[in-house]
Amino acid sequence: LYDTESYSLKKIISKTNPDILKANQQAGIIYDDNDILWIPSQNNGFTKVDVKNNTVSYLTENEGLTDNRGTVAKISKEGEVWVASQNGISIINLEQNTLTNLKEENGLIPAETYDLIERGDLMYAASVDGLIPIEKSLAKTTNKGFYNFNGGFGFKSNDYLEGSPKFLKNGQFWSGVANPASQYKLLIMDSAPKPDTTLSTVYITKMYVRDEDPGFDDKNSTDSLNNIVESYANLKNITWDSIKKPYGIPKGLMLPFDQNSLSFSYAGGDLFNRDQLNYRFILDGEDEDWTFAGSQTKTKNYYNLKPGQYTFKVAARSFNKPWSTPDELTFHISPPWWQTNWAYGLYFLLLLGLLKIVDIIQKKRTIQKERERSQKRELEQAKVIEKAYEDLKITQKQLVQSEKMASLGELTAGIAHEIQNPLNFVNNFAEVNTELIEEMKEELEKGNLEEVQDLANDISENEKKIMFHGKRADSIVKGMLQHSRNSNGKKEPTNINALADEYLRLAYHGLRAKDKSFNATMVTDFDDTIGTINIIGQDIGRVVLNLITNAFYVVDEKKKSGIENYEPTVSVSTKKRGTTTEIRITDNGNGIPESILNKIFEPFFTTKPTGKGTGLGLSMSYEIITQGHGGDLKVETKKGEGTTFIITLPN
Repeated sequence: LYDTESYSLKKIISKTNPDILKANQQAGIIYDDNDILWIPSQNNGFTKVDVKNNTVSYLTENEGLTDNRGTVAKISKEGEVWVASQNGISIINLEQNTLTNLKEENGLIPAETYDLIERGDLMYAASVDGLIPIEKSLAKTTNKGFYNFNGGFGFKSNDYLEGSPKFLKNGQFWSGVANPASQYKLLIMDSAPKPDTTLSTVYITKMYVRDEDPGFDDKNSTDSLNNIVESYANLKNITWDSIKKPYGIPKGLMLPFDQNSLSFSYAGGDLFNRDQLNYRFILDGEDEDWTFAGSQTKTKNYYNLKPGQYTFKVAARSFNKPWSTPDELTFHISPPWWQTNWAYGLYFLLLLGLLKIVDIIQKKRTIQKERERSQKRELEQAKVIEKAYEDLKITQKQLVQSEKMASLGELTAGIAHEIQNPLNFVNNFAEVNTELIEEMKEELEKGNLEEVQDLANDISENEKKIMFHGKRADSIVKGMLQHSRNSNGKKEPTNINALADEYLRLAYHGLRAKDKSFNATMVTDFDDTIGTINIIGQDIGRVVLNLITNAFYVVDEKKKSGIENYEPTVSVSTKKRGTTTEIRITDNGNGIPESILNKIFEPFFTTKPTGKGTGLGLSMSYEIITQGHGGDLKVETKKGEGTTFIITLPN
C-alpha cells in the first residue's frame, strides 16, 4: 500500500495465514470511508483489511460467499458491498451484518460475472453471456429472475471484459467485449438497457375446424389448374360477421352442430427472447381451468363440443413477467334442428295434443267409475266422521276430567293440611270433655252440685267447638267432592272473597307438602263491598286454583335461578267495579315473553317441562270465564318483573 502522508509503501501480510493474500491474479481493490480495504481474489475469497487497527478478516465460501474465485467488488451508494464471482453475486450489508447471494437458482443466469457497474437504482452485472441490470431495491427479495440482454435481444458480442464497462457523463455505456471468434471489440450504447416491465403480447393466429383451415379471410381460392375452389367455411355453412386482422380471425362466428371439433394456434408478439415465452390457454364453456402449454404454440384438439357459446383465451409471459392480457375468440355452436327452440315447441304442441286425446278418452272411462266411488267414499267418510266426532267428544271429556283431577291433585295436600287443623281441635276438645266428665262424676258423688253445674257448662262449650270444627272439616271435604264432580251448570250466590282466600291457602299448602323448600309470601286485598255474586262456584274455583298454582310455580322457578335478595310473592285481590267484579292474581316472576303471549290461551300450549303440564289449564279457564260466565280473562305482563291475570265477572 502507498501511504500518501509519509510517501512510503507498506506491505500487508497476515500473521495467521501469510499466503492468504497471495494469488496469481488479484482483482480490483476498493477502499471505503472507514479506512477499510476490500480485496477480492481469484482463488482465496474476499479479504477485509482494517488499515487503522492493522487487522485482517476473511470471507470465503465457508462463511457463505458464492465462490472463492472473486472477480470484482463494488460499494453501492447505499453502503452495501457487492462482490462478483464466477458463481454469482454476494451482497453484504455492513449495518445489518447480512449476506445475500444471487445465483442461478435465484434467477441470475448466467451466474459467472466479471464486473459490476452502478447507475442510479440499478447495478449492472457484466457476465460471460450478456449484460444483466439488477434493481438494487428488489435484488434480495425478487423471485422472478433477471433480464439478460444478450443474443436474444440482437447483441452479437456478449462476453464482457473485466474492468472495461464504464458509464460516461453523457449517459453512454462503453465496454470491451469478446465476440464468439475471441476477437475483442468495443461496445458503445447511447444508454444501457433497463429491465422491461411491459407485458408480453399474444395473438390467436389460426382456428382449425375438424383439422381443416376454414379460410375465413379468403372465401374462394384457386387450385393448380386455376379453378375456383370454395373455402371449407363456405362448404360447411360456417358464418361470421367480420374479420379481425392481422391473422384473419373471425368475429361473430357461428358453427353448425357437426363442425364441433376444434383446435387453435397462437404466437407471441414480443420482438426479443421469443424462445423464452410461455403460454397458457382455456376454452370457457369446456375447460374448468387454464392449461399451461409451455412454449408450445398449438392447443390440444377439442372433440364433439356441445351446442352453446364458447370463448377461447390464450395468454403469454416472459420468464419474469406477469401473464399478458389474453387474446380472445368467441364463437357459437348451433344445435341440430331437432334440438332448436322451434323444434321443442313443436314437440310440446304434439305432446299437448296427444295428452288431450288421452285425457278425453280417460275421462269418459273414469267419470262413471268416479261417480260410483264418490258415493261409496261419501258413505264411508260419513261413518268415519261420525265415529271421529264421538271419539273427540269422549277424548274431550277425558281431557277435561284429567285436568280436573290434576287440579284436584294440586288441592289434595292443601286439603289434608286444612282438614288437619279442625280435626286437631275436635280431638283436643274431646279429650278435655272426657276429663271433665270424670271430674263431674267425682263431684256428683261428693254432692257438689254447684261445681257439677260449672263442669257441665264447660262440657257444653267444648261440644259447641267440636261441632264447629267438625262442620269445618265437613265443608272442606264437600268442597273437594264438589271440585271433582262434573259441573251441573247452575249458578249460585257465592262469596268470591272467601272462595279466593280458600283456594290461595289450599294451593300454598299443597305445594309446601310436595316441596318442603317451597316458600312464598301471600298478599291479599279483598273488597268487602262485593258480597255474593251468582257464579258456578266449582268452575270459578278451578280457574282461581289454576292461576294461583301457576303463579306459585313461576316465582319458585325464579327463586331457584339464584337471583339475590329475591322474595317470591303472589298477590290475590278483588274489586267491585260497577256492574262487574274483578279478581287479580299477580306474581313477581320473570313475566311472559312477548313472542308467546298470544298463544297462552291455546289448548295444549305450555311452557312447563314435559310431564309438568297438560297445556289445558289456561284454555279451560278462558272457556269457563268467557263462555260459561260471560266474563273476560286478560293478562298483563312485564319482562323480568311479573304477570297479572285479570278475571272480570258480571255481578
